[in-house]
Amino acid sequence: MRQLFTLFLLSGVLFACDKERLPEPSQEGKNIFACKVNGKVWIPDGSSSLGGTTKPINGGVYHNNFTGGRNFLLTAYMGNGETVEFFLESFEVGTHNLDVQTFRSGPSPSPENYGVYYKENKTFMTSPDHTGFVKITRSDTVSLIYSGTFEFNVATSTGETVKITHGRFDIKTPL
Repeated sequence: MRQLFTLFLLSGVLFACDKERLPEPSQEGKNIFACKVNGKVWIPDGSSSLGGTTKPINGGVYHNNFTGGRNFLLTAYMGNGETVEFFLESFEVGTHNLDVQTFRSGPSPSPENYGVYYKENKTFMTSPDHTGFVKITRSDTVSLIYSGTFEFNVATSTGETVKITHGRFDIKTPL
C-alpha cells in the first residue's frame, strides 16, 4: 500500500511538472507557440473579449500593400489579456534582430523588425536598448510551414522590463 501511495504521489508531481514545460521545438507545422515570460512558462490559450474569442495564435506571412513586399507577423494571446508578438520585414531562414522601436501601425506603414509584449494595458517594446532576435529555421512557402526560435527583452516607456526567453514557434498557415 505504501508503494502504491508513493507511486501515486510521484505521478502527481510528474504531471504537475509537465504543465510547466515548454513543448519541444519542431518544424512540422504543429501550430505551437511557447516561451518563458520572466522565467515562467507561457503558452497561449486564446482570449475572449466583447468582440468574441480570439485564437491562441494568429499571423504568418502577409502581403504588405504599402511596400508590395511580404512580411511575417506572429501574435499569441492569453485569456488573461497578455499578448506576445513579433514582426519581421522578411520571413527568410536566418536570424532577424529585434533592436528598434517601431509598430506596424506607427508612423511608417512598413515598420522594422520588432518584438512586443502587452499586459494590463501596458506595452513593452523592443528598442535599441532592449533587444532580441527571431531565428527562422524553416520557411517553406510550398507547405506554408514556418518554424523558429526567439527571445527578446522589452520595456515600457517608464522603464518597466520583461524578458521573453526560450521562445519557439512552429506554424502552418493560414492559422
